[in-house]
Amino acid sequence: MADVMIIGAGPAGLSAALRIRREGLSVQVFEGSMPGGQLVNAGVVDNVPGILKVDGYRLASNMLNQAAGLGAEMVYERAEKVTGTGHGFSVLAGGTAYEGKALILAPGVVQRKLAIPGAEELAGKGVSYCVAADAGSIRDKDAAIVGGGNAALSGAAALAGLCRSVYLIHRREQYRADTAVVTEALSHENVVPILSSTVTGLVSGEDGKLSGVTVRDKDGREKTLAVSGLFVSIGQVPDNEMFRDLVELDENGYIRTCPDLSTSRPGVFAAGDGRAKDLRELTGAIADGTMAASAAAAFVRSL
Repeated sequence: MADVMIIGAGPAGLSAALRIRREGLSVQVFEGSMPGGQLVNAGVVDNVPGILKVDGYRLASNMLNQAAGLGAEMVYERAEKVTGTGHGFSVLAGGTAYEGKALILAPGVVQRKLAIPGAEELAGKGVSYCVAADAGSIRDKDAAIVGGGNAALSGAAALAGLCRSVYLIHRREQYRADTAVVTEALSHENVVPILSSTVTGLVSGEDGKLSGVTVRDKDGREKTLAVSGLFVSIGQVPDNEMFRDLVELDENGYIRTCPDLSTSRPGVFAAGDGRAKDLRELTGAIADGTMAASAAAAFVRSL
């Protein structure tokens, strides 16, 4: 039985694992996707004090290696079910039940899907939700990104070095990303802003892959952009549905927490973008992980 089990290996989960190991306790971290969470899609990260610039994927890898190097046990399986037991908690992952004394929920968020005809059928065939994973497939071709936040703008900057052109589509008149991120993205000559517009249709070629996207501006005019890839970055939703019967969620599905990041269930703590809070940034996720781990360690020692 582990002292603490952590669901999610994003910045919050990995920071928590690091702190738990430094507390001298055992920890298991469950991750069914790519460790690092949203950080792996961040491109260049420059908002961490003391670090001028670092690639998001590299920073995520460093965090993983640091936690694992201190003895955090990584379980590369998605948690399928979480339940309380008479002496702690059970996590079912990959068909195996794991047990622990305390639990930290750090599942993060998942990308909101593009809700237009053909989006599901063309997923993996030109429609993507991850620049880091799929950018290489459209090298020297034309691409589009839909979204206006930091992830979308950072993705455009990353694609600018690979693609002939990058259309940056946003439904508002201005991008909502941080000013520095917008400036970086638009400094590339091959990044083409398309504002006050929405994606209304997808075009597939004879090979069944994406060949274009149709966009409509605020005046109702439509045009089709010839692209080989569409990267969707239109926001995130919490990945907390499996915890609904375990802890209290708010009206939007985020985990409610107390100041020490404990939840409505004794022995369960939450950290990162999946908990109810106002600001979701990398430094906040790191701080969350540290705070939740400290509280979880104190809980374990109190048993």
